[in-house]
Amino acid sequence: MKQVTLLLLLFTLLFTRCETPKQASDIFHFEMEGIQQLHNKKTFYREKVYLPVYADIYHTDQSRLFPLTATISLRNTNVRDSVYIYQLNYYNTKGEILKEFMQPNMMLALAPLETYDLVINNKQFQGGTGANFIVEWGRTSRNAKLLVQAVMVSTSGQQGLSFITEGHVIESIHLDNKTN
Repeated sequence: MKQVTLLLLLFTLLFTRCETPKQASDIFHFEMEGIQQLHNKKTFYREKVYLPVYADIYHTDQSRLFPLTATISLRNTNVRDSVYIYQLNYYNTKGEILKEFMQPNMMLALAPLETYDLVINNKQFQGGTGANFIVEWGRTSRNAKLLVQAVMVSTSGQQGLSFITEGHVIESIHLDNKTN
């Protein structure tokens, strides 16, 4: 009986893949290889989008907060045309800027159907319950659209929580009368 138990344990250890969860090494996970000089494309239309995110939410009452991890997702929904991100700024509940992700005179080009994610670690996410992003983007084609979303998640024991928010256009800028 001992040998059978030992064999089962050995079999389980050999054929069960154990992985440790990946830990974010920084507050923000942001790949920078898509960033390029601004002068490469001239857009005729730009939008500023307000995206609500939650660093934490109230639990039980206003004295207890439940921390969340947020994934900011920028999605080019066009199958033919690229979109260009010019500004990606993170603000806290008081409206104070915490981080500017784009340098002046730089842009992030998203190819057709490309998605760009920014992950904010729940252990050091300091925006508060009213945190938000301002995303400025542009297009060279009338058909190009950007979908801006945030997914917030957290788990504690057997409790899991997830929800999504979508961005809202707060400003539209027409730079010329180009028609595509």
